Amino acid sequence: MSVRTTDEVLDHTMASFPEVRSLIDQAHVAAWAATAPRLLELGRLRIAQLLGDEWELTQRTDGSGVDEATIGELRRWPTAAAFDERDRAALAVTEQWILDVAAMTHDQIRGLADLVGEGETADFLQALQVVEQRQRMRLVFDRLGAGAAAETEQRSPQNSEEQR
Repeated sequence: MSVRTTDEVLDHTMASFPEVRSLIDQAHVAAWAATAPRLLELGRLRIAQLLGDEWELTQRTDGSGVDEATIGELRRWPTAAAFDERDRAALAVTEQWILDVAAMTHDQIRGLADLVGEGETADFLQALQVVEQRQRMRLVFDRLGAGAAAETEQRSPQNSEEQR
């Protein structure tokens, strides 16, 4: 089975809810407009790594300023020279967001805010939530779709005859 894009998955699973689908798209566009593209692209890719989202890892956001060499170092972000203080602060918040948002510390948020400002930090956190939720929706809905297709195939009359 081939992996479906986020838009393909959302179009399929939300066909009965076009207004919700439209709002999801609007939120996604607004997220990218609201914050530094480099920080959000690094966050998007790190989320994909942490969630095991192989399709998302193949995607690139034009104009983000994140090159392939930097992406290649993303798993080593705390020590890799490809990342500056802003990148590291954003990635620390991103990882904590994914692993346990309830354990996010004041120091983590303050560390990012000291580098990018409080307004940009709030924008980044909101944008991060949108990016994360789109990835999670694609992963879950894609897997549900694959499971539903397999279930339907198993229950088809032809397969029932073969099983007898």
